[in-house]
Amino acid sequence: MTKYIIKRLIRSIPVILIVSIVVYLMVDLLPGDPTLHMFSGQYITADTIAKARETLGLDQPVYVRYWKWFSGVLQGDFGESIVSKRSVIMMIGSVFPRTIELTFAAMLVTAVVGISAGVLAAIYQNSWIDTVVMFFTSLGVAMPLFWVGLLALLFFSVQLHWFPVASTGNDLKSLILPALVLGFSSACLVARLTRSSVLQVLREDYVTTARSKGLRGQRVIGIHVLRNAFIPILTVLGIQTGWLLGGAVIIETVFARPGLGKLSVEAINQMDFPVLQAIVLFAAILYVFINLLVDIMNAMLDPRIRYD
Repeated sequence: MTKYIIKRLIRSIPVILIVSIVVYLMVDLLPGDPTLHMFSGQYITADTIAKARETLGLDQPVYVRYWKWFSGVLQGDFGESIVSKRSVIMMIGSVFPRTIELTFAAMLVTAVVGISAGVLAAIYQNSWIDTVVMFFTSLGVAMPLFWVGLLALLFFSVQLHWFPVASTGNDLKSLILPALVLGFSSACLVARLTRSSVLQVLREDYVTTARSKGLRGQRVIGIHVLRNAFIPILTVLGIQTGWLLGGAVIIETVFARPGLGKLSVEAINQMDFPVLQAIVLFAAILYVFINLLVDIMNAMLDPRIRYD
């Protein structure tokens, strides 16, 4: 196990390196001049802009700037914000717990609702339960996330007053609605996959044998079916974690919730390149480690998966 984890970590190094290059180049290619946001509302001259670009190192070739930035990242230094002059790592650290809180809550919604709905649809295949589940999952996958968020905000917050309009507090009530909205679309996808996976396992010979021995339906589903059907489901849940991190950008903006998503939107609007580069690289590294964790859990669930 330890050898396998070390190998996977070593294989992740080139991935993270390539991601860092792509992130830096894509952000660098954004139109506009970030130095203009340093003097917002002030009278500036061409000399002032030139000196600011020299101070920030923007007058140097892109490969030189990338190496200086990445060398700092390897030492835990992500630089400082162009606009606020605050440490980037401190800015991310101040909002990261809120994003993780939202992502974890949304993943809980995805797993509980998605797997439960998928199993019910598979057990009662071609019944009205299956029809209802498939209808709502198709609807959930098709609807844009921001539109669902706005509708939920309008109905549950503005009309019914069940939840606050702006989720700026640390209480549970301000977390429920954003987590439900963020986890809804992902739960629909997991439900459809769970249904297909469970139906496939239900047709296996060992399930028929277990039933012929007199095992109850609940024991067959719990012991034989779910364990074997859960491997592809777990893989998708890991992939959906990355999707949820990306969806947090939209949800945190819609619900005015402080987090990495809202911080990244502000960084884009202000062309705060160091903040944006750090957020994207941080999310990519987190996603790589989540995939590693999913692979390890898959190997623990299925003995046929060998560590190499």
